[in-house]
Amino acid sequence: MGKIPDSVEPDIPDIWTWTTLGDLCNEVRYGYTAKASKSAVGPKLLRITDITGGEIDWEGVPNCTIDEDRKPKYLLKEGDIVIARTGSVGSSYLIKGDIPETVFASYLIRIRLNDKIKPHFVKHFLDSTRFWKQIHQVKRGIGRPNVNARMLKEIRIPLPSMEEQHRIIESLNRIRDSLRTSRQETSRIPDLTRRLRMAILSKAFREELIRDEEVFTGRNLGDVVERFQNGTGRRRDGKGLKTPILRLANVKNGEISQTDIREYSMPDDEIEKYRLNKDDLLLVRVNGSRNLVARPTIFDREDTFTFCDHFIRCTVNKSLILPQFLSYQLESHSCRTFIEYNMVSSAGQNTISQRVLEKMPLKLPSLDIQKHIVNYIGKSLEMLSILNHTSEEAILSFDRLESSILLQAFKGKLTHTNTDVIDITQNPTQTALDEFD
Repeated sequence: MGKIPDSVEPDIPDIWTWTTLGDLCNEVRYGYTAKASKSAVGPKLLRITDITGGEIDWEGVPNCTIDEDRKPKYLLKEGDIVIARTGSVGSSYLIKGDIPETVFASYLIRIRLNDKIKPHFVKHFLDSTRFWKQIHQVKRGIGRPNVNARMLKEIRIPLPSMEEQHRIIESLNRIRDSLRTSRQETSRIPDLTRRLRMAILSKAFREELIRDEEVFTGRNLGDVVERFQNGTGRRRDGKGLKTPILRLANVKNGEISQTDIREYSMPDDEIEKYRLNKDDLLLVRVNGSRNLVARPTIFDREDTFTFCDHFIRCTVNKSLILPQFLSYQLESHSCRTFIEYNMVSSAGQNTISQRVLEKMPLKLPSLDIQKHIVNYIGKSLEMLSILNHTSEEAILSFDRLESSILLQAFKGKLTHTNTDVIDITQNPTQTALDEFD
């Protein structure tokens, strides 16, 4: 165990050599064992948990106490690399520039390199699949996998000349910085689409789409809902047939998920009482998040389902209002403001009652106008869904591209023709903004 098989070695140029991480280190040391302290006394204590997304917020790193005669052995300096030996096994961080006086904690291993290799070259290697494949082969333990200093020393690494290392570092720095920027910009798209969704709903229920003469005044939710009903409080099997029951865990973003559907045995009269009908509207009755209270989901299925008491069922009068129109309106700014103001909070839970919901003011145009608005919102939200999917695919593409480029770099095949990175985030974002301007 711990032996790196020869099969992990990729092809490398003839002028490169294979070596081990241990041969390139002046020192491989375990970290210092100490309790973290919020006090500003003593050096900072860098832990695995302080390294997030490849970055360190030094202001958030705690301090510790350490004897002055022991401190020099554990102090970090520029060019040091720390590697997680447990937890996020293999994750690494290169110390760059001036940092506060800092020692490293016991779940980290510090490597201090000799003059045969550049620290940035090693850091790029530690992010490549050439390193991670070896780590996965040697890490040990089931409940809490780990690696030790001996295993790290045996990690094999290709060694080009110092001049070639410098060229590879410059290329990879440029490429990965570009990818990082593109990834960050693309990761903003889900938040952008959430804000655009609210803008769409706001526009849909403003007067340019609903003219004053087309709005029935004095209508509340209670005027268009034939029945409000809380769900069943059943939490275990009774007598009768096994019947699926919808829970909060089965609903996300207004969609019903088939994952982890629970079934309880219940008598026929209970099934009949809580059986959901197509186009029933389910509103979240209670939740720890204020933002989720009264969020709507339309039950659009034909099969038998009941629902738990975290929901309120609204049976809609379809001669007055379309279920989808009501669902959209419940997410509009005016309705959310009403809900936020009238929900009750206690013991970390937020609740809305049937009595309060009955009094919620609504805009109620003709059914033809409702169909027009539902069509407008549906098409707009479909575009946002496509944009979200595109952004998710783009981020995966960035990850695959980065992994591929790192692999090529440590095979000695990094050339100018395969390192161009295109930022694709501008076009989909601008398209969305243009569409809803």
